[in-house]
Amino acid sequence: MLMPLLHVVLGRRGLIFAEELHLSRWYRMDWSLAVTTFTLILFAELGDKTQLTAMSLAASAGRPLPVAAGAISGLAVSTILAVSVGQVLPRIMPTLWIRRGAGTLFVMTGLLMLIGAF
Repeated sequence: MLMPLLHVVLGRRGLIFAEELHLSRWYRMDWSLAVTTFTLILFAELGDKTQLTAMSLAASAGRPLPVAAGAISGLAVSTILAVSVGQVLPRIMPTLWIRRGAGTLFVMTGLLMLIGAF
């Protein structure tokens, strides 16, 4: 129940605050953004199919270190791909459209999960 509501809340936030972002200082470390991203990803992945797959592999193989290394590597590569696309996409279309599209998808996914279609 938490994940569908989180999708709706985050999607709504994306739609409301869909203003243009200024990326002129992208290279500076923003610890607030890092902590927010960590928290969102942590809660989004809890009970997700990625985590369930890692638990299943660790239980069946009985060797947690290789399973952990593989899961961490897979998540790292998928995150690098997501961040790379996130850097290129604003060059193709306005950031406002991206945020509105992402917000709409989050709201729709959350609503579908709430009604049991997902």
